[in-house]
Amino acid sequence: MEGQGGPTLRVVALIPAAGQGKRMGSERPKAFILLGGLPILAHTPKNSKPALR
Repeated sequence: MEGQGGPTLRVVALIPAAGQGKRMGSERPKAFILLGGLPILAHTPKNSKPALR
């Protein structure tokens, strides 16, 4: 891919999301347990963006 200043980098991320959450005392999968009002899975891309800059 070419941008205005030269080639641009395409980034792809694989987010592993597994686990049943039983040790955390939850009946729902670990990725969907709420943390700060959001599912744990939602925090991963939000916190990864600064690393891409």
